Amino acid sequence: MIELIKKILGLDKSREQSKNVISREKCRDDYNVLKFKQEHPQDLDRVIARNIAVAGTTFEGRQNNICEFSNGTEQKIELVKEPNNIHDKNAVKVVGNYKCYGKQMTTQLGYVDRQTAERLVNEERIGATLECIYLGSKGKNAGVRITIWGNKSIKKEVKKEIIQHSYDGRIKVPKDEVDRNIKGQELEGKGYIENAIEMYEANVRDGFDGSHPYDRLCVIYRRQKKYKEEIRVLNRAIEIFEALERKSPRMDVNPKLQRFRERLEKTIALQYKNGEINSKT
Repeated sequence: MIELIKKILGLDKSREQSKNVISREKCRDDYNVLKFKQEHPQDLDRVIARNIAVAGTTFEGRQNNICEFSNGTEQKIELVKEPNNIHDKNAVKVVGNYKCYGKQMTTQLGYVDRQTAERLVNEERIGATLECIYLGSKGKNAGVRITIWGNKSIKKEVKKEIIQHSYDGRIKVPKDEVDRNIKGQELEGKGYIENAIEMYEANVRDGFDGSHPYDRLCVIYRRQKKYKEEIRVLNRAIEIFEALERKSPRMDVNPKLQRFRERLEKTIALQYKNGEINSKT
């Protein structure tokens, strides 16, 4: 009888959550973690960004929002573009939809991080699935991880060969760091690689706190077999992200820092190997 009353009043959440939450674990860093396994949104089967941390979760009462979201049932993630956002025209809001005692609820959990949001600008349709919720303890903040999906995959067209151009001194470096990243991508697509390098290097010099310019320079320098330059950029990225790890609550910092460290080891090994080959030839 008691179980029936709980079900009617919506108090028996364990049965509902079992359809959505696949496990609850306690990690070594004292986080309680709710893990989810959700099907990709309808007609969106292309992964754009997998298992990324939601940014801005410590502002405007969102820690409490995450707590309420985790206690609900039938949790779903909605992404909302905000082209009129005064801080970032590419901003994408992360909204959590869930049920609480049978009532449909909606709350803001945070934003898609800046670099990922840039990649979503030209996407016609986007959606997201919930990967996990971190319930912080002992002074640690709560957080959310999601996977972002795009339009259905289509057969890739044969890429046209990009005509490479020499450095063009008429192309100016923007003052805004995000604009530099966007301009760099545009220039890469048009074959102005040296100008794109200039855009990214300006952000490296200024200590940009996102991964994009470091990632792109590593790709470019690897193609050019300029291993010393790649190592220099990776060391700078590690320096920036180690500082962020000490003072920033962002959940994407540590995974990116580890990725930079791993790439640095591989690049040093590749440089050594390449040096050995050159010495023999």
